[in-house]
Amino acid sequence: MDRVRELLRSAGVLYADETPARAGGHLHYVHVACTEFLTAMHTGGRSADDIDAGDVLPGYAGTIVRDGYAGCRPRRRQGPPR
Repeated sequence: MDRVRELLRSAGVLYADETPARAGGHLHYVHVACTEFLTAMHTGGRSADDIDAGDVLPGYAGTIVRDGYAGCRPRRRQGPPR
C-alpha cells in the first residue's frame, strides 16, 4: 500500500470521499482516495486527523475532487510532514 499511496500523492487529480459503514454495532467511515487506476481505502472517524490517517492527502499539492465535506479540504499543518 505504501507504493499506491505514493503514486496517489503524485497524481495531478485525486478523488476523495467517505461513506458511513456499520461494523460491530458501531458507526465508522470508509475513506477513499483514488484515481482512474488506483484506490486506497481506510476506516476511521470523520475528523480531519482520521482522514489524514490514510496518508494520502497530507501534503498533496494537486487538485482534489470532492463533495462539500470540509474535512477533506486542503489545510496547513504545523510541524514537519508525516
